[in-house]
Amino acid sequence: VAVARRLLQDHEPNSMHIQLLNLLFRSVGGSFQTNLKDGTDLEELDDNEWDNLVTEVVQVMRDSDLELLTATPDDKLGTREYRAIYHEFWYRLGTVILSFTPVGQIDEEGEPKASSSNFTSNRFQVELMRDLISRMTELVLVGQPDLRAAATTAVWELAKASMERTVELTAKLDTAQRQHTASKGQSRKLQALEHSIDTWKRHKTELEVVVEEAVIQGVFIRRYRDSNAHIRRESLDTLRELILLRPDIFLKGEKLGQQN
Repeated sequence: VAVARRLLQDHEPNSMHIQLLNLLFRSVGGSFQTNLKDGTDLEELDDNEWDNLVTEVVQVMRDSDLELLTATPDDKLGTREYRAIYHEFWYRLGTVILSFTPVGQIDEEGEPKASSSNFTSNRFQVELMRDLISRMTELVLVGQPDLRAAATTAVWELAKASMERTVELTAKLDTAQRQHTASKGQSRKLQALEHSIDTWKRHKTELEVVVEEAVIQGVFIRRYRDSNAHIRRESLDTLRELILLRPDIFLKGEKLGQQN
């Protein structure tokens, strides 16, 4: 968690995406040669430049024996542990993004100060999540299965963090609604509660849209039919976890109909 917080504190979004893409490339066998340089404007890269970047990574991967993450994972202890760490990192990064704490509220160890534990919810957090999922989705369609699997895993873990956040928001909204009902006649408290309720409702809806559109329609629809068995299995496992978190969304007949 501290690593994820440092990443957010020390890098603006474009720089953060560069660091995360380099992590992904190195995880599947890339090298310093394939690292994106700091200062690269990712938004300015055209399709040919992205293709060249991916091609270079794939070429280095073919000559590398340092692959820590593959689309056909073996049972070696080192690779198994790295896979677990990789999954956990992306999930923790998602949870940190959605509870992002300002620089002034972080202590020297990268942990939130005691006074900064208040529940936060704002549009900037959702935009960070949406943009990061979009960035990873650019690699979900590549032909090389290891690279495709690494990007897909990142999207799945970010989606889980997002849905868990909506569950937290639902609980907060239920509590706030009860407090609102009990605060009739206390205009100042009512105004504060109404502001929180409106903010949390918007935040929850925006996260649901990110998962339903960017993740389910943008990634799952393609990857649950992937040619690689591991990617197919992980995609279906993720859908199962999302259903358990939010059956009210994913067990609606029209939603499942769209997915099929």
